Amino acid sequence: MGWSWGDIALAGREPFSIRDLAARYGGPAVRHSGQIGLSLPRGPEGRTIGHAPRPPLPQPADTQIMFAVNYEDGRSAYIRVSPEAARYGQMVVMSIAREQQKAGEIPDGILAGVKQVR
Repeated sequence: MGWSWGDIALAGREPFSIRDLAARYGGPAVRHSGQIGLSLPRGPEGRTIGHAPRPPLPQPADTQIMFAVNYEDGRSAYIRVSPEAARYGQMVVMSIAREQQKAGEIPDGILAGVKQVR
């Protein structure tokens, strides 16, 4: 049984041509760098059906600085502040922690101190 490069021979089956596959599945037979293949149909987003989507782009690095807020009763909470606020020192970060307490973003309680988390 003879076949050409334009045919695919499967073990124990009749050879069939790429053109037969193209007619059956609706895509034109195309030639890429000497190989014959099917041009796969495209989905609504224009991507070829059957291909995995692209991975998401990497997220930009977080520029905020994290501080642990310590309470007198031993509890702790975490806040993030801008690098400018962190440069001004712990008293500014402590006042930001008090503002976040008033806004309900961290638990109520007596604050003992803040410390930068590395």
